[in-house]
Amino acid sequence: MNPSDIAVRLSRGPCFGRCPIYSVAIDPRGSVTFTGERFVAAIGEHHGTADPAALAALRALLADADVRKLDGDYTPADKRCGQYATDMPMVRMEVVEGGRRRQIDHYTGCDAAPESLTRLAKAIDAAAGSQRWIDAARE
Repeated sequence: MNPSDIAVRLSRGPCFGRCPIYSVAIDPRGSVTFTGERFVAAIGEHHGTADPAALAALRALLADADVRKLDGDYTPADKRCGQYATDMPMVRMEVVEGGRRRQIDHYTGCDAAPESLTRLAKAIDAAAGSQRWIDAARE
């Protein structure tokens, strides 16, 4: 499969506090769409281009065996969550590779969820350059 056939989407939900609430999508060409909802500097839809080096790192991470097998729910309702802290944000990641779509729901309060979930979310944000739309709202 051609690495440029990969599209990703990440959305971060609310928490108890001022967690940024937004979604970001990167299409196979590296175009980025950011939609800010709350606790971000840029409310609404904004467009940009993915950072080429960070996008290459994301695509390499998506090829990693531990990341490739991530799928489904890592939420309090699933045994893979383990014990969990309340009032933490949910992160939903969608990966489309060559027509195959995977959706991964990660409740960030789950203590038994694989570390690769957090690495994947950070890599998506890094490739998209999400911080450029979030930063000014963070204190």
